Amino acid sequence: REVYDAKAAETHPGDKARFEFDPPTGDQEVDLAFDFTGAVREFYREVHGRNGIDANGMKFISTVNYGSGYENAFWNGSQMTYGRPGLSSPFATFVLLDVCGHEIAHGVTEFVSNLEYYGQSGALNEHMSDVFGEMIEMRVKGLPSAQGDWLIGNGIWKPTVNGVALRSMLNPGTAYNDPSVGK
Repeated sequence: REVYDAKAAETHPGDKARFEFDPPTGDQEVDLAFDFTGAVREFYREVHGRNGIDANGMKFISTVNYGSGYENAFWNGSQMTYGRPGLSSPFATFVLLDVCGHEIAHGVTEFVSNLEYYGQSGALNEHMSDVFGEMIEMRVKGLPSAQGDWLIGNGIWKPTVNGVALRSMLNPGTAYNDPSVGK
């Protein structure tokens, strides 16, 4: 695992923040990205016998605090990136376990099936990432699928937003309903 800090710049990878065997930094975004990436790596290794995102030992690289007011998280073909929401953003954070699992699943999908990211194959890619993000979260919490919340991004909104997550797979269309972000 390698975690970098972009320090509000839109650059990759950014400044070294925490690498494998380094102690916690005290920076919540850095340390959570590091821990969550470890949980995702363990899931793929122990459940699927997979060595890295590409199955050939590819490093798990993350950049946190990307951009100033950058409202997204994404897989760019070689690493995960977590945007830095601005003060007026409705988002609290993108560094969440299921979001980490979701983004890394995009990388695994890229190496396993190379689904094109548009149309029906793009929708399938997005759905698979949601499902894997939730499976990873349930595994970490020790929950069977029937007890999972099936919410992607639970904790993503600031407390002022009427919402529980970005998406609900259990009850589609109910994750949020707030004038600042819509329904």
